[in-house]
Amino acid sequence: MAAMAVALDMAFGDPPDELHPVKWLGRLIARLERALYLADSGFAGGVVLASVTVSAATAASALFLRASGRVSTTGRVLAGSILIYNTISLRQLTGRALEIQRQLEETRIPDARNGVKAIVGRDSDGLDCGELARATVESVAENLSDGVIAPLLYALAGGPVCAAAYRTANTLDSMVGYRDARYMRFGWASAKLDDFLNLAPARITAFALAAASWLRGGDPARVARVVYRDARLHDSPNAGWPEAAMAGALGVRLGGTNRYRGVPVVCEYMGDALKPIEPECITEAIALARLACLLFVCVFTLLSILTVRRRT
Repeated sequence: MAAMAVALDMAFGDPPDELHPVKWLGRLIARLERALYLADSGFAGGVVLASVTVSAATAASALFLRASGRVSTTGRVLAGSILIYNTISLRQLTGRALEIQRQLEETRIPDARNGVKAIVGRDSDGLDCGELARATVESVAENLSDGVIAPLLYALAGGPVCAAAYRTANTLDSMVGYRDARYMRFGWASAKLDDFLNLAPARITAFALAAASWLRGGDPARVARVVYRDARLHDSPNAGWPEAAMAGALGVRLGGTNRYRGVPVVCEYMGDALKPIEPECITEAIALARLACLLFVCVFTLLSILTVRRRT
């Protein structure tokens, strides 16, 4: 199912907004968040939001899969593949990154700033070509982990319903998991749940990027060295792993000062500046991301097959 889901994503990309379950989920979270925040804007309200949303999405996915299975085994496989397909977003991620690269190469800086604004949480106004390229490369690395490898890992380990539950938690974090005055307490449960669920995927993504770099003629030892040295410097317990691996694979330095809603935030540097970050780095980052995804699916599927054969 996971391989079929990746094929669907690469062939068609994300479904239209009106047909995308994650968009429906976002609208549900927004409505629940408004109601629950009025009732309790503290930790308890945030725990209820996370619990209700994840439970509802999990139950809906399980019912969909069960109903499809009653039709036929093929129906269940197709339904499971569609569920997983809706939890990953590799083509959209790489497509947006490539569009930003084209805009930078054509010196359409205002358009590139708008493109970066759509894929990262930091302020993009005033960023130059190098900073826009850095933001894009960092986004490719981080979103490879939580938008591709993580849902595939949970799908392969626990099935489509498990992938849907992960995607729900990740969507919650993207909507309320902020450290600002409104969400510091209310979004705590969603942020911590997402951190916990991404512990394994982030580290697997770093390993997959190192393997992809090796297959493309890079230096996996350098990737490992940068990850070991720099991954833990990131504020997030997980984001530093894929970003440090990408920095090591590309031979660039990521991190620096970002601005969030006008407030400057200094992020520790990751990687060594063996070359400057230029628009061409985005192409290499995308190639590494695609190959890392392919390697992960192939290896994990092979391990799953071997496990099933050993049991039988």
